[in-house]
Amino acid sequence: MLYAEGLRRALLTAAVAFGLLLVVITELLSAVRLLSFGWLLNAWLMAALTMVVFIIHAWCRKHAAEIYDDEEHQSAVHTGLASIFRVDFRLAIEALPAFAILLRNAAAVIANRLRGLPRAWCLVLGAWLADVNSQIVSRRVVAADQGPRTKDLAKRLPAIVLLIGVLAVAVATGIIAFTAPPNNYDSMHSHTAKIPYWIQNHSIAQYSTHAVECIRYEPYAGFCILQFQVLSGGDQFANGVQWFSMLGCLIGVSLIAKCLGAQARGQIVAAVLCATLPMGIMQSTSTQVDYVTAFWLVCVVYHLLLLLANPSSWPLTLLLGTSFGLALLTKATNYFFAFPFAIWLAWFLIRHMKGRAILQMLVMAAIVLLVNAPHYARNIATFGHPLGLQTPSVVQKVTSIALGTWDATETSLRLDDAHYGSANMPLLVDDKAPVNQVSFKVTVDEAGLYDLSAVYATAVSCPFDLYINGYRERENVGSEITGGLFDQR
Repeated sequence: MLYAEGLRRALLTAAVAFGLLLVVITELLSAVRLLSFGWLLNAWLMAALTMVVFIIHAWCRKHAAEIYDDEEHQSAVHTGLASIFRVDFRLAIEALPAFAILLRNAAAVIANRLRGLPRAWCLVLGAWLADVNSQIVSRRVVAADQGPRTKDLAKRLPAIVLLIGVLAVAVATGIIAFTAPPNNYDSMHSHTAKIPYWIQNHSIAQYSTHAVECIRYEPYAGFCILQFQVLSGGDQFANGVQWFSMLGCLIGVSLIAKCLGAQARGQIVAAVLCATLPMGIMQSTSTQVDYVTAFWLVCVVYHLLLLLANPSSWPLTLLLGTSFGLALLTKATNYFFAFPFAIWLAWFLIRHMKGRAILQMLVMAAIVLLVNAPHYARNIATFGHPLGLQTPSVVQKVTSIALGTWDATETSLRLDDAHYGSANMPLLVDDKAPVNQVSFKVTVDEAGLYDLSAVYATAVSCPFDLYINGYRERENVGSEITGGLFDQR
């Protein structure tokens, strides 16, 4: 795959389009509180159907001379399609004969292509065998004249060994990512802790919590985990967000190396250096966001290099703007890491594109702003700053009990039901238990959403993290609930 530049480039382009679509679907459904299995499934099915329609349309345009009998036939088909979108079934029924002829011609074209495949394969195989035979003969002649030479396999052996090592790292980390539940501190404290709240509220709106980082940090990786969790019914794909981002980084750095002039061996070495980063190996099996952050920055750099080579390309302009937007929506550190590349891009465009540079930069800035605007709006409404910078007064506003002491613990727990995500998740406090040893029972009315039973809390100080064993029959899946450190007994 490292040698196939077209395939690698197509994968990065598809990843950028997927990331933008995921953000759009999440934000739109959240705005009307419809983040649920049915609506998410329908949204992705509609997206897939739209993609299939565009693929069919592109194929028909490419083979228009073969699938349409004449211009009148083509006009009848287009009229029938337009009537379907206008819900005018009378015209659509009248166009059925034209559709039938279109399907017949298309089937004939596909059948001809399929019949030609075996013959084409034989021709390719024969040409390859002839080439191999000629190389063997020529090498024998050279060997007889000049002595023995190193075989191609020996020359390629180091690259093959490196690729096998990269594959081993990817497979090993993939097994861990998809079999082990999220279990490190950051995952339990913030990255997965907010997901149950979003699911319960059917919205990514901010909520009261002592773990302010759950609601103020950039949410893109959380959007991915949310959609995987809602669509799969569990957290078994939560670590996969980072793992897939690692694969994307391997592809991206090899392409960047190619853009900088590296040959095949240099591209492989770049991928090896990326795959063997110790911190990368550790984080590729968790729900932390650093590999996702790195992936979008890699996309920024790659599309920037392509745009520098072809500054008049609008598709590359749109891809670069989207990559910038997704990078900033993933982690705030990308504001610093992406800034030098933004300056480089602006300087290059102004120098080479003159007046058009302003338009390109405005388009990219608009994309970045549109991608991040909902998150900025939520942070401004809650914290008064688009990045969610905290002050003591803001923390007091966001949290529902005063920090630091456990005075009037029982009263606070009884009164602030919103602090536990929703009214469907009440805490039943044992009045006879001492203040530092309070028993709770968590109940959830939404059938099948959570598999929780009696839990036990030790109230020691604020804030507290909820660690529940047995969520969807898996262990160590956390949910941030102020009130105690919960362990199923």
